[in-house]
Amino acid sequence: MATRRTHHRGRGTTDDDERQEAPEADQEGARSSNAGAGSEAAKRPAMERAEELADRLGEQIGHYASVVGYNVLRFFARAREEAEDIWAEAQSIRRGGKPPEA
Repeated sequence: MATRRTHHRGRGTTDDDERQEAPEADQEGARSSNAGAGSEAAKRPAMERAEELADRLGEQIGHYASVVGYNVLRFFARAREEAEDIWAEAQSIRRGGKPPEA
């Protein structure tokens, strides 16, 4: 890995030179990340994207919920109609009529 780094920095650098420079670079990065304004500006687009994603997810869930609700209503309407038919057929048989042929 040292050879790869020397290609980036030039022929005269060694790992020791890079180790000495690394703490200073880390401190500068920490100062800039703690600045506040820069980090909030970077977070804002991510927050907006997250809000948009949550909105789209909510719309999709609402759509699927309405489709499922509609199908449940159709199922119960058909079940009620079948129950009414069975009830009417039972009443007809009870009154002495013969059962209708299928």
